[in-house]
Amino acid sequence: MGWVKNHLMEIQEMGDWPGGLSDKMVCNHHFHDHYLNDIILEKSEGNGKCSYCGRHTKVCSLQKLMEDVTWKIHLYYTKPENASLYLAHSFYDDDEEEIKGFRRFGEFIVPNEAECYDSTELLLEALDAIPDNQELYNDVLSVFETESWISVDLLREDYKSERLLDQWKKFCMIVTSQKRYTFLANPDFLPVLTNKGEKRDILTGLSSIITGQKICRILPTGTKVYRARRVRQDELDKGIDFNNITSPPNEKATPNRMSPAGISMFYASYLKKTAEMECVGDKSLTMIVGTFKTIKPLMVLDLTRIPENSFWMTGWQENMFLHQFNKEITKPVSEDDDNLLLYIPTQVLTEYLRYMYAINGQHLDGIVYGSSKDRNKNLVLFYNQERSSDVLALDGKIEIKKA
Repeated sequence: MGWVKNHLMEIQEMGDWPGGLSDKMVCNHHFHDHYLNDIILEKSEGNGKCSYCGRHTKVCSLQKLMEDVTWKIHLYYTKPENASLYLAHSFYDDDEEEIKGFRRFGEFIVPNEAECYDSTELLLEALDAIPDNQELYNDVLSVFETESWISVDLLREDYKSERLLDQWKKFCMIVTSQKRYTFLANPDFLPVLTNKGEKRDILTGLSSIITGQKICRILPTGTKVYRARRVRQDELDKGIDFNNITSPPNEKATPNRMSPAGISMFYASYLKKTAEMECVGDKSLTMIVGTFKTIKPLMVLDLTRIPENSFWMTGWQENMFLHQFNKEITKPVSEDDDNLLLYIPTQVLTEYLRYMYAINGQHLDGIVYGSSKDRNKNLVLFYNQERSSDVLALDGKIEIKKA
């Protein structure tokens, strides 16, 4: 980072940025990434004329914008000569030689997975930071003194998103094969158990990210969802009502993605076709489908509303992890997993979120997540058969679909 600071200090001492950039103003209409445009609005000192499109609107000094852009880029990328790389000629005997797992980058040798760019143009393209105005683009490029770029962390092991994902995988390993019921006694989780010391475990980390990314929301009254299950003929003969299609009795609750055996929850889908696809059991039995509506506002964690990731957003690595995490917990379970081991980590996480997490003092009522069948929305509410009528009502008759 020293060379970046020195470079910016030299610019400040000269009293001007390349090409007189300190006198140019830019508005928030020139970048595709809305987080970059938001930086312009945050830096704006009021209305003025954009130097690039002539709009009379909120503008900020291009110098102020590029100070932020330059600093953030150099937190994660640097020029190759600053990356402590080995020279390629120390390893290769000739230009045709190849070394497994490595490649040439200019005069250096780098791991294949290293994030490298041969030009600033390519880096800006990867970061979605190319403006729609050529003059502005040229001015942006003029700020950078190097052409080649490489990730500060070559192997990405120190990226927060990768560390978090590694922590999640470690947590999955602990609860599936080591300490299912006493995992809080593991050193990583002792601060949670004792409420002493800094909490750096994955569950606390996830809670902080969920709060920071604002993906909890109120599910409004009247939200319509669908639930399907298969029933025997004797159930049909007795008549089908609310209790036949809502959450199962506790003693009949089987393991599911968010709940272990014996803990009943209400699973449903936003689309009828998704509910039917999610329906398990003997296909020779009759399927019944109930349409429900919520009768009170409910607080849910909505994993389908994770913001699209952007390098320019606050907490972009945490947000990247949320996408990776969501992919992990919604992937289909293998048909060979007879013990449903893949469900155990999400079951433990769900219980943690249900009882130990709150947003603005309010505990969660459920989780919205993507279906592994068709990627449409599913919903699980933390209400068993006895309590589900407190928050749900049937909306119309139960549909009976013979096998």
